[in-house]
Amino acid sequence: MPLHYIPPHQLPTVWSVAAPLLQKSIDTEPDFITIEQVEYALRIGKMFLLVWEEPNEGITGAAAVEFIDYPRYRVGHGALLGGKSIVKPHVLEEVVAWMKSHGSPVLVS
Repeated sequence: MPLHYIPPHQLPTVWSVAAPLLQKSIDTEPDFITIEQVEYALRIGKMFLLVWEEPNEGITGAAAVEFIDYPRYRVGHGALLGGKSIVKPHVLEEVVAWMKSHGSPVLVS
């Protein structure tokens, strides 16, 4: 099952599938953020959309992640995680590896 980063210009191609997955995460704490705010943050590059694809099923998981830059290090934050594949350890390992490859040795959720 591959992990894919979806750049802002490709967001319209997957948003109809990814948004409901992220909404399930939002629903657990609705005062945190709205799906419209997430979409805006993804479009302007403040958040990054990662999706997982299962063979013969398509996209089964989505994450909206962000980075917080401090003077001496970068923190990766898994802001929203949703979908059936997110609970699989190898998927979380792929997310962590992606965030580390983008300069974040420190991760929070």
